[in-house]
Amino acid sequence: EKSRWVVEAKSSIDLVIKFKASDTGRFESLLAFEVMGGGVVMRGREFNLPCRGTCAYPQMSQNYQSIYYRKIKAKAEGQIVSKQYIVNKNEY
Repeated sequence: EKSRWVVEAKSSIDLVIKFKASDTGRFESLLAFEVMGGGVVMRGREFNLPCRGTCAYPQMSQNYQSIYYRKIKAKAEGQIVSKQYIVNKNEY
């Protein structure tokens, strides 16, 4: 979509770019700007702003310390463990 903005000399504008992907992956594109006016040196000059976005599925934490409230390092032989994460066996 083409649009035209007027930015006064020695001023700036904030630009918000929204990214929406229909599939997962990394995406790259160029956002092109052209200077209209501004003297002979700048007239018709194009500027490209690289834009990158990443879309991924949400992931669950793999850190057992933040997932399980009750945990033990190891289970003694014959010990019955209930509702505890056993670190050396990676079991709940």
